Amino acid sequence: MKRVLLFVLHFTFFTHLFAQTWSSLGAGNNNSVLAIYADDTLYVGGRFSAANGQSARKIARWASGQWSAMGPGFDNPVKSVTKINGNIYMGGEFAYAKDSLVNCFAVWNGTNFSSYAGGFSKSGQHSVIPAINSIVQYNNQLYVGGVFDYANYNTDYMLNIAMWDGTKWQSVGGGIAGTSGVNSMVVYHNTLYVAGEFINAGSNVAKNIAKWDGTNWAEVAGGMNSAVTSLAILNDTLYAGGIFTQAGGNNISYLAKLNGNTWQAVGAGLNGGVSTLCADSNTSTLYVGGTFTQIGVNSISNIAQWRNSTWSGLGDANATVRSLAIYNNKLYAGGDFTTIGATNASRIAMMNTNMGLNSISENHIDIYPNPTSNYIYVAANPDANYECSIIYDLFGRMLLSQAFSPTIDVHHLQSGNYILVLINKHQTIKKMICISHE
Repeated sequence: MKRVLLFVLHFTFFTHLFAQTWSSLGAGNNNSVLAIYADDTLYVGGRFSAANGQSARKIARWASGQWSAMGPGFDNPVKSVTKINGNIYMGGEFAYAKDSLVNCFAVWNGTNFSSYAGGFSKSGQHSVIPAINSIVQYNNQLYVGGVFDYANYNTDYMLNIAMWDGTKWQSVGGGIAGTSGVNSMVVYHNTLYVAGEFINAGSNVAKNIAKWDGTNWAEVAGGMNSAVTSLAILNDTLYAGGIFTQAGGNNISYLAKLNGNTWQAVGAGLNGGVSTLCADSNTSTLYVGGTFTQIGVNSISNIAQWRNSTWSGLGDANATVRSLAIYNNKLYAGGDFTTIGATNASRIAMMNTNMGLNSISENHIDIYPNPTSNYIYVAANPDANYECSIIYDLFGRMLLSQAFSPTIDVHHLQSGNYILVLINKHQTIKKMICISHE
């Protein structure tokens, strides 16, 4: 009877923890999601023309479990969405919001979209479509980056990056010159970091990533040999993802982190490009989306997380993940996929990031040391009468199962994150543990 009870408790815990936790958002979108901004309302931009089967031209919002269109939408894709000082800004490849000419950049007034001084354009004959790909606030000013060479109703020359002075768009130190302009911007150490596909920032050589201190441009640690698509900051570290295979002259593929003035690899390498990064400071987790099928020796497709110096999967997406956002313990993923994990989800899905991972501490359990290299010690109320200790990896594989002991030998396990499970007749307790042999 005891063995049956332990099996039932074990199975119940296992299925709760490792069952797919992705959820669809209604019927989703009928084409790619390229940009997400999340707070109490979810704003989604992309190539789609419908959300939940209803007309929504390139932009839509999800609130209270319902999709709704935002005004007339746009004629071409929305590639960036953000909120600054209560205003929702959108950038992309669009020219019109219905009959209003907005040229790649617009602000939502609650009913419709308004232009900012005529927006942005590309002069002459170009194969590259003008676009705004990134929007940030730096030194209390609004900055936009993308692909353009004119602003202010095609009157003022500025190259791929601009700053709003309250009245009109201004050039930023001579701009960014290169193949495809700016893809991503973040503020890090009071400096604006700008990434994309370019060769110069102002008068400086800067290979696909540069920094602006409000006055001058500078290169960043030797740059990358190909495009950088996304930047993120986690635990005071700058991360860069893209399609590069070298960073700072070293062989580092697709994802790198900045350590002082040196680019470093991020654990085991990915085998394909990174489209988007999203940092969750509450859990010290970096979420990565893109077009990859393997990280190190593990099969992980298109979405993954980097936490406590360890990679783990989040349930494979069947096509590219192009945008990520997190708010209130919910991770939102958008892209080209129609399934993610075991869930049918058309181009957008949501996952509760703390589902199944919270420790239960009614019996005042303490696990130490954590991280460890050899032994885990369990300090628990002896009246709890724990009967079994189990350790799983983050893919749900059981690596150890034994009768409960306050001392657990883990020296044989590789460095990484694991889940320790303690079971008695009444409950299942779970704790995240980290093993490091460095």
